Amino acid sequence: MAARLLNIFGAATSAGAYSPGQEQAPAVFRRHGLAEALASRGRTIRDHSDVASFRWRPDSSRPQAMNLEAVRGACDLVASHVATAISAQEDVLVLGGDCTVELGTVAGANAAGARIGLVYMDFDADLNTPDTSDGALDWTGVAHLLNIPGCESSHAGLGPTRPMLVPQQLLYFGVENITPPEAAAIRDHAIKVISREEALIDIEAAAARAARMGGAL
Repeated sequence: MAARLLNIFGAATSAGAYSPGQEQAPAVFRRHGLAEALASRGRTIRDHSDVASFRWRPDSSRPQAMNLEAVRGACDLVASHVATAISAQEDVLVLGGDCTVELGTVAGANAAGARIGLVYMDFDADLNTPDTSDGALDWTGVAHLLNIPGCESSHAGLGPTRPMLVPQQLLYFGVENITPPEAAAIRDHAIKVISREEALIDIEAAAARAARMGGAL
């Protein structure tokens, strides 16, 4: 059976970040031949270029949730494209800037009725809410996916379901930097975690464990 078409979408945004720069990530992936490498492995690729773009700037009007409207706008665009591709029974790869792009990706998958399990590979847990964050919304992405109390309603309600994910659909892999509020949320919601320390001790065993846990997501 031929591999399904793989759609690539760029979200060249650093709206939720701490400073400019992360909006360049999709261009860097392309420049270093990501699509060509995937095509060489038998995938048929359709690169839709960047569907959203925003360069970070200070936002004194919302010091705890900077560039809120820009983050929401980018997520809406990503969600629409992801939903269209999945509904057509095609695969999707979203090349992101900051971590808020995940909100649009998951919202789009939900809109298309996809079965979702999220393996979250990041040094940070991104489980803060705006009132426990430092103003950068990419530190709050997972909290909005789970609809943790204190989140911005417009972001937590991006998709057709709220919450967009339940804790049983989430696995952290390689996480280390966890704030006290995040640790409490992980404990209270029984979220699965494979720490960075565990991964460094034996990466193959950690990956195998993640695969087993991921199968249950």
